[in-house]
Amino acid sequence: MKLSLDRHLRARAFAPVLALGSAVGFLGAFANCAASEQEPGIDIDAGREVTLGAPDAQPSDASCDADDAGCVVAPDCSQVDWCVVPSGVRSSERLTSVWGSSKTDVWAVGSRGSAVHYDGAAWKAVPIDNKSTFFSVWGSGPSDVWAVSDTMTIMRSGGFADGGVTWTRLPPVSVAPYFETATTVMFGFGPDDFRIGTQPKDDGPNQTSGNMLVKAASPVEEGKSPLTRVGGLKGTVTGIWGSSPDDVWILVDNRRTNSNYQGSAIEAGKTLHGRPAAPGVDTKGDPLDWTPVDSQATVVLRGIWGSSASDVWAVGDHGTVRRIHPNDLRWQIVDSPTNANLRAVWGTGPEDIWIVGDAGTVLHWDGLELKPATTQLPETDAPNLYGVWGSAADDVWAVGERTVLHYTGAKAPPSEGP
Repeated sequence: MKLSLDRHLRARAFAPVLALGSAVGFLGAFANCAASEQEPGIDIDAGREVTLGAPDAQPSDASCDADDAGCVVAPDCSQVDWCVVPSGVRSSERLTSVWGSSKTDVWAVGSRGSAVHYDGAAWKAVPIDNKSTFFSVWGSGPSDVWAVSDTMTIMRSGGFADGGVTWTRLPPVSVAPYFETATTVMFGFGPDDFRIGTQPKDDGPNQTSGNMLVKAASPVEEGKSPLTRVGGLKGTVTGIWGSSPDDVWILVDNRRTNSNYQGSAIEAGKTLHGRPAAPGVDTKGDPLDWTPVDSQATVVLRGIWGSSASDVWAVGDHGTVRRIHPNDLRWQIVDSPTNANLRAVWGTGPEDIWIVGDAGTVLHWDGLELKPATTQLPETDAPNLYGVWGSAADDVWAVGERTVLHYTGAKAPPSEGP
């Protein structure tokens, strides 16, 4: 929920330049597309194209009549929960993921090689020398940061140092372009223990060529990728979270289609719980064995996070929110105040959880109720939000189309003046 525009006519809003176009497919067809600046970039499963190359939008200092069709105003930052912060990327780009190691070391990545870093004072563009769309950023610490686009475009850096960053592209997981697939999400526990979710190869009805990459446990031959494709699960991994390497959850979307196979719609909201595989169980190279758990959802689930092994959340399309505890036989339905597609969830504990999604949606769970938060975004044409992360309860970031939002703690409600 955003504050009424009539109530905040003094503040100026960004005037983003965005051209919305036709519906498009999911990740695989474009993740490694290095198109020119004039060619359209396709959003991650958001169903629209974004025209690139548009000039950066800037806040206007001139006054305008709020009754004019072209006048867009937004609430004042002091009277909303989340404020717009300059991002360091062009307004025509989108940021798809955010992660940090501390309050002064935050990263976000996105379309056409976009990468930005926050040092505690301001965001600075540190683009990756690759025009692919990067779907996830994660690190084990300030000197070990990863950005992933597809199985042949996985970048690693030693972090931000001496005013810049150097990205190194890892050797491809496979030398055969046929085995290239889009990556979707990354999550881990340390520099030698992490997972990257991918699309499986479109290899017929079973689609079991592996939809996760894991860090190889043994030393890797020089010039070879340290990542290994594992798993025989159907569908695209859309979310990963774990409380430990032996307790991991994944979200899977099995709606993919090809000439030979169409996934069942009821498998769109699959959730699987990974635990150490028993001796003799064939997990196709994965140290974990995956058990399906009923999500009570038939829509795509896109984000997952837990405050601990005993409290895990998942969010997805049409305002879907789920929560599970150790004794639950299936995910529990959480009442949601929105029908918007929800894309990411993060929190500091079981009573402080943030969820973001389409049309500028930001929700907060306070331990009792899930409620909309106020933002500095305009009422109309609000951008989709794709990622959320924070260093503390009073330092949380959300990123999306042409937008970075910052939450710095609860504020006093606006006064009801004349």
